[in-house]
Amino acid sequence: MKKALAFLITIVLSVFWCFSQDSAGGIVYGKDWAYIIKAPSGWIMDSNTWSSRGIYALFYKQGSVFRAPNPIIYINSSGLDEASTSALDEYIKQDVQSYASDPNNTVTELTPFITRLKAEVRVFKFDIGHGKQYEIIAYLQQKDTVHMIILAVFNEKDMKENISKLYEVIDSLSPMDKK
Repeated sequence: MKKALAFLITIVLSVFWCFSQDSAGGIVYGKDWAYIIKAPSGWIMDSNTWSSRGIYALFYKQGSVFRAPNPIIYINSSGLDEASTSALDEYIKQDVQSYASDPNNTVTELTPFITRLKAEVRVFKFDIGHGKQYEIIAYLQQKDTVHMIILAVFNEKDMKENISKLYEVIDSLSPMDKK
């Protein structure tokens, strides 16, 4: 009984530590899914700044101020109609079309990324407003949920310098499946 109580206290304290304002990582979760996640090297995870928008994993450079034009990475998740590749394909198609419908935007599919856990991540570059903003969006499916891991920058130089940080975040994701 004492061991179980000690374990429970350790877990609760770990979660509180992970969800402090600025940390090296934490746990993000939703309906029927959860991930342990780490900030990329030299960056911090902020779970409060965009929490009103439903974003609990926001990353930016340690020591920087969270505001434009500083590069950021954040994670957003959405449910799919079903746990299938075709449901993910349809979701991505609709997301890409919503950007591409504006003639000032261009969307380019990049090479898929394979995570350390052997999951395929589809990656797209969104040029918003002819170079006014760039987003690299990586789509990762976990059962009937799609996770979008997004690098947002305001110039191509920052995009090229920080895309490796996006891949670091993606590769740090460790699913916490129910057993």
